[in-house]
Amino acid sequence: MGLGFAATRDVASFLRYETNDDAGNANPVGTNIARAYAAGGSQTGGYLRDYIYLGFNEDESQRQVFDGVMPWIAGTDRVFINVRFADPNTYSEQDGSTTTCKAATRRSPTR
Repeated sequence: MGLGFAATRDVASFLRYETNDDAGNANPVGTNIARAYAAGGSQTGGYLRDYIYLGFNEDESQRQVFDGVMPWIAGTDRVFINVRFADPNTYSEQDGSTTTCKAATRRSPTR
């Protein structure tokens, strides 16, 4: 599952920096790309936050891939996809890697 981060990095880096692919095909967006941005909401925002957290914003030639990343409505949890037996439908609180106090967020029953 963690290959998605590498694929995002490699495609964005190619579109931003390269003129041709390995087969000689031209870059479909041209060669005058000054900046690259990524944005995403909800689960996509969590994906982008983990993309940055795990260090994928630098390509294999040590160049910055995205100049800016804007995750919105992503909450505070991280996605659960860069681990063994990953499940993209599970979030970090469900995998047991984080500890939270659910009792502190429950309201007392009203009488």
